[in-house]
Amino acid sequence: MEVFQFMIKSSISADMLGLSLRQMGANIQVNSSKILFVEFKISEKLTVSYFCNIRDEDQVYLQRIEPYPVRNFRFEEVENILKFIKNDVTLFANASQSSNFPLFLDIIDANYYVRKEIEHLFLLKNVPHGLLEDLLKKNNDILEQIKNSKTPDLAKGIVPYTDEEHYEVINKHSIEGSIDEYASSHQVTRDRNLHKK
Repeated sequence: MEVFQFMIKSSISADMLGLSLRQMGANIQVNSSKILFVEFKISEKLTVSYFCNIRDEDQVYLQRIEPYPVRNFRFEEVENILKFIKNDVTLFANASQSSNFPLFLDIIDANYYVRKEIEHLFLLKNVPHGLLEDLLKKNNDILEQIKNSKTPDLAKGIVPYTDEEHYEVINKHSIEGSIDEYASSHQVTRDRNLHKK
């Protein structure tokens, strides 16, 4: 990991988080709001980045934005945010060594597109129940095949952060506007050709 960048802003939680991340080798830029942009440059082809929205001293909302967006998490303690990010970045750094990693990112992007299209079609058309059930079954079958495949684990004992008593999953996209604003100003793209050799 070459780069650990932050844009941090005023609050006790931000100060505590910033100090801890400096100790981990982070570059930190301070400005006037309560948003942190966190960036790990794992390789020339992979960046893992996050938005932290510090609502007050007791609540921090975290969302991964690269290499692909995930739902929001709400934390109340700095140490749990650090643990979550460290675990997540370690998993990506490890998985990125796989020759299948660019294909994985392509699949994520394709699923994102399919999800948006299904939503669009469902809202505009009376989609037959049987088609929706068939789609759900096919998706579940593929996931089961992957879970049951006889391949070695890449994670070497590392598992996704699942210590759920320390955070809450936020289903609504409470900081999506901030992400869109960041993406447009920093040219974040969903074009996975950047990841292909």
